[in-house]
Parts: sequence; structure tokens; C-alpha cells
Amino acid sequence: MVLGHGRIGYIGGTLSSVLGSLQFDDYAATCVLAVFGSAVSFVSSVAFKQLRKHFKRKRKRKKNTR
Repeated sequence: MVLGHGRIGYIGGTLSSVLGSLQFDDYAATCVLAVFGSAVSFVSSVAFKQLRKHFKRKRKRKKNTR
């Protein structure tokens, strides 16, 4: 899809005004929080996967003993 020159100028102007108003500390804090959020998301998904496997095996054992 080809964007018109007006749209590209509008988007570029908006981005440059937003990026120009932020400080370096804001970028650093955003990067740190993004990395931290990614790590927490990864660890929680791995933990829930392990819990699911654990309970699935436990349920399977109960069915086989009946």
C-alpha cells in the first residue's frame, strides 16, 4: 500500500514532535520496564505451563487408579 505524501508528512511530524518532547531518562525507563515486563511474562508462562503439566499428570493418575 502506497501512502500519500500528506500522510507520510503527518506521521513524520507527529513522531518527531512526540520524540522531541521526551527526555533520555524516559527512554531508559521505558526500555528497562519493557525488559522487565518481558522477563516476567516469560517466567510466568513457563511456570503456568509446568503447573498445567503437573495437574494434567495428576489427573491422569487418578483416572488410572479407579
